[in-house]
Amino acid sequence: MQVTVGALFGAALVLFAAPRTKAQSEARIWTGVFSAAQVERGKETFEGNCARCHQSTLGGSDRGPALKGENFWSHWENETVNTLFTKVRDNMPPNLTGNQLEPQAKLDIVAYILNANGLPVGDAELKPAADSLDEIQILKKGAVATIPNFALVQVVGCLSRDSNNEWVLTRTSTPTPTTQPVPPGGSARAGADTPLGDETFLLTSIKSFKPEIQEGHRVEARGLIYKASGDARIDLTSLQSVASQCGS
Repeated sequence: MQVTVGALFGAALVLFAAPRTKAQSEARIWTGVFSAAQVERGKETFEGNCARCHQSTLGGSDRGPALKGENFWSHWENETVNTLFTKVRDNMPPNLTGNQLEPQAKLDIVAYILNANGLPVGDAELKPAADSLDEIQILKKGAVATIPNFALVQVVGCLSRDSNNEWVLTRTSTPTPTTQPVPPGGSARAGADTPLGDETFLLTSIKSFKPEIQEGHRVEARGLIYKASGDARIDLTSLQSVASQCGS
């Protein structure tokens, strides 16, 4: 009996970790996703706005929790950088009056907090774009990034029909988490340059997206992912062509 992702999502009481290959297991956050300059800006902003509650050591006080060490990891391990940023942006500091910090300044603080917890600097800088930040999972050194079943993901691949005349996405990129079921205007086009891989997903809830006119195209798909032994599928929320041919 075939069960749709939507039905499984409605009935699910637990989340199952989707398996990942060795090539997919490197945690992006350990490659250096923020710069030393961004950390320095974040430190200066933190000390001027946050240290009175969290202490300059990030060790916490009766006015604010520790942002370093065991307390940090117990709250933020396996979350995305966007989740942490959203918390800082929308809630910190509480009851602030007067001038509010800009989102970029708060994201600099996030870079400082991450670096204080051992995450390395690199050449890039974090920018306050939800899709990009959602692709970066907060993991300890050596931990394997996973995507739970029924998570909302985005993925790029080749749209075709299988031997059962069902629509599938082949040669897909690595699925990445997203908070947006439909890509912002024009952003799906970036998928034209996304490196492809070797996974295949059955696509469900596809009829409304008129797949016939996109057959053979490279497409960006978004939806709820489900993976189990012999079963990999995405229940679609969005399907957009990013190139008229799939290419290499």
